[in-house]
Amino acid sequence: MTEQELLEAMKLTIVARDWQGYLSFRRQLIALDPQFQSKMRAFYGELSDTDLIAYADYFGFDQKLPNHIKEYLKIKEKAKQEERERLAQERTAAWEMNARSLKPILRKPSKD
Repeated sequence: MTEQELLEAMKLTIVARDWQGYLSFRRQLIALDPQFQSKMRAFYGELSDTDLIAYADYFGFDQKLPNHIKEYLKIKEKAKQEERERLAQERTAAWEMNARSLKPILRKPSKD
């Protein structure tokens, strides 16, 4: 495959959310051209924001992503963290209420 065909195939696999296919084509591109980083930056620029966000959700934060996508991902991660903290507080509060409602276990004094 030519370099352009590989880039087009990578784009289509991202649109289809076929991450294994994307990685396969990416490896082929690296083997074809070890100096592929500049091409990847241009490639990311051709993707829609939705596809870039899906890419970042799957592969994690990437320095090559545009700044507005990075900011979106930071906001999204902050919202996830706040939701996790809220759920943890709810679980703790429910456990404490349950613990308060339990009657203490009374033991009979031993006859020793």
